[in-house]
Amino acid sequence: AEIRSLMANWKLVAERWPPLVAEVAALMARGVPADSLEVQPLAARWMTLMGQWMDGNYDLVTRWGEMYRREPVARREDGPSTELVDYIGEAIGIRMAALLRHMRTDDFARLGPPPEDEWRRLAAELAALQARGVPPEDEAVQAIAREWARLFDAFTDHDPGIGARLMQAMAAEPVLQATAVTTPAVRDYLLRAMNPATAPRSA
Repeated sequence: AEIRSLMANWKLVAERWPPLVAEVAALMARGVPADSLEVQPLAARWMTLMGQWMDGNYDLVTRWGEMYRREPVARREDGPSTELVDYIGEAIGIRMAALLRHMRTDDFARLGPPPEDEWRRLAAELAALQARGVPPEDEAVQAIAREWARLFDAFTDHDPGIGARLMQAMAAEPVLQATAVTTPAVRDYLLRAMNPATAPRSA
């Protein structure tokens, strides 16, 4: 059953692997250390693709990684080298350690595909409104905050506990903040829109 699922899901992610592998290889060629924050956006994308390929089964992800390193038959001729897999694996390990300081292992299987394109669009709209000095309680900002919250709720399987743990992790861990689609200023603006009680009151 696992093999059938892997073969079916591979079609969904196959086209996204080569450019990601090329970006990781470019960082390695530049000598960027695996523990650098610069690697974290690629580590996050790698984790997302592996999760989609393997239906969020992170036990299977771990076993596949071990088999890839040990068994040449598991590696395609055009697949990433074991050195590259070890490099991104170190970055992913740092990311996972940060997440697990706040989340449970079984939370990860329930996370959906992150709606990054939608979040980037909303982040750009928020940045434009913030630059114009629009207050967080303005309806235009509130509408974006509601849409962001809707996407986040779907991403976290409509579970407030998972959502709260992930928010706590993002707030506390620089490694996770390195992959955020918002700048710190826009993130603060969004949080003030979501929690009007924290926004400064006008006289």
